[in-house]
Amino acid sequence: MAKRWTGLGLLLFFCLEGQGQVGKPRPAPVAPISIKTVPPDFYARRLSFFCRTELLLQKATGRPLFFRLGSKDYVDYLEQKAGARKP
Repeated sequence: MAKRWTGLGLLLFFCLEGQGQVGKPRPAPVAPISIKTVPPDFYARRLSFFCRTELLLQKATGRPLFFRLGSKDYVDYLEQKAGARKP
């Protein structure tokens, strides 16, 4: 029973003697970070002529229209799209 009291006494001694975070100064406030957003037409402004024309036709007709020089599978492979295999 004496060992339990000794362990408990040491635990209380260290818990009550430690200052914890009471004496530590607070960190200086961080300056606000300015976040720049991407404009809504960021993607469309940087497209090539044919891609821009495809996009305009798709918006006008509501149908997926594509200009391809070759088969769609081969073009997808060249553009390194996900799931594309070499024909």
